[in-house]
Amino acid sequence: MLKVPLAFSGIPIKGVNNPILVLFADFKESPILSGTLSSEFFETFKEATGFSCKKAEEIISKERYPIPFSSYYIFASKRYIDLSTELCDLPINEDEKFEILNLIDDALFDSSLIKALRTAQKNNHSLLYREGEEPVLIEASGLELKYLGYFPLTEDIRYIDDALIHLSGTLVLDFVTSFSEKLIDVENSLWDLIYGLKVPYIASKLKWIWDDKYASIVEIINLPNILSPGVQ
Repeated sequence: MLKVPLAFSGIPIKGVNNPILVLFADFKESPILSGTLSSEFFETFKEATGFSCKKAEEIISKERYPIPFSSYYIFASKRYIDLSTELCDLPINEDEKFEILNLIDDALFDSSLIKALRTAQKNNHSLLYREGEEPVLIEASGLELKYLGYFPLTEDIRYIDDALIHLSGTLVLDFVTSFSEKLIDVENSLWDLIYGLKVPYIASKLKWIWDDKYASIVEIINLPNILSPGVQ
């Protein structure tokens, strides 16, 4: 299994800066696999550093993982830089790696989701993230998922009002302070209300997650154990 960060809770709403709960999850095998890093990533990396590493690019381009797109991008982009320092003697330290990655993230995405996932990766820690504020580290463990598919998001949302905006933000905090399976059902319902995304009716527990320009659906194999800040 591969352990990567993902936005366990948080729904994108244009113009709204709600918090995002990023948890690390172990992904089990799935027939749905990630894509690869885009040629634009490698071009932007070369522009930012003046370096390229064909050996690392060939390795990355052959690898596929059963994980959502945004999690894959965060994992693979860092892996590419790590391989480049190893195989092509790229002369940068760990802090410089993340400085470069942040520059590339902003150039390719300028996304609060990508910033949240990268922050979690740098800290190697689950966290609450709101753009413009310091992240709050969260003690969380045990989350196991299976990646089932994705659906493209559009700006043509079905319905939104102040109450739904407020609820979508407070739900993220509720997952940390009073986690329950019922919250998963509530957030899935919000995905349906706002974007028209329904959860397939099967015996397993499924959840929509924000995945950059997509909403991905995952099967929850094992629920996370979350401790709010200050809780022992």
